[in-house]
Amino acid sequence: MRKGIYLSIGEVSKLTGTHIKSLRYYDKIGVLKPAYIDPDTRYRYYDFSQLKLVDIIQFCVELGIPLRKLNELMEKDGLIHLTQLLEVSKEMAETKIRTIQDGLNFIDDLQLEIQQNDQISPYDPPNRIDFPDIYYMLEPITESTDEKEFYLKLRGLYAAVAKQGYKSGYKFGLLYRFRTNAVERYQFIDILPTTKNGAKDIIKIPAGPYIVRHIQESRIEKAKELFAEIFKTGQDVIVVETELVTGLYNAERPLYELRCSVPDLF
Repeated sequence: MRKGIYLSIGEVSKLTGTHIKSLRYYDKIGVLKPAYIDPDTRYRYYDFSQLKLVDIIQFCVELGIPLRKLNELMEKDGLIHLTQLLEVSKEMAETKIRTIQDGLNFIDDLQLEIQQNDQISPYDPPNRIDFPDIYYMLEPITESTDEKEFYLKLRGLYAAVAKQGYKSGYKFGLLYRFRTNAVERYQFIDILPTTKNGAKDIIKIPAGPYIVRHIQESRIEKAKELFAEIFKTGQDVIVVETELVTGLYNAERPLYELRCSVPDLF
């Protein structure tokens, strides 16, 4: 063998910035076979032309393309279906861009909410505030549902949202529908506005005015006392309770928002 025309695995590692263990792994799964293996020492040697393939592999790794996919696009003689690989790469890159943009939108929304919530005091009187349409996915609960069960059900809600192809927001909490002779209790997560139909466990809270109170502890069970004037009408009432996110957030003692529907809204 004329070693002068080959690169050792260490040289390939230095030239490409790829860890030696990674190069050995690429050999193991068949995406980068050495050009030559010394029969005595079992050392791996590579051709200069293989450096471009190392770059392609690293490109796939950075985009999150499974290397088994690259393996599927390689022929036994080393030919690569590059057009197909680029199509897969573009799709993965666009998906990452959408994910990053969703993350930026989430940060913007949360920053705006924090700015608004930091102006709120639990000692402020109730306010009448107009809200847009809001969509919630619901899970029935009982008066005896404890914190552990609540969070187990919450995980189930997020899984259901993903399974049904919806996108969830970041708010969750309790929703009580007070009827004349009964109280329906639910926990919820909010989902992004949707035009999908047929989901029986999704409720649209219509846009309109709500009476809002900010309090220092969960008090949805006391809604009839806190919104006594509204309950005197005898009509069905929906009350929603969520934690408020603030700039100095105290996970052990968060502030809460209670939102009560105005009669004739539903």
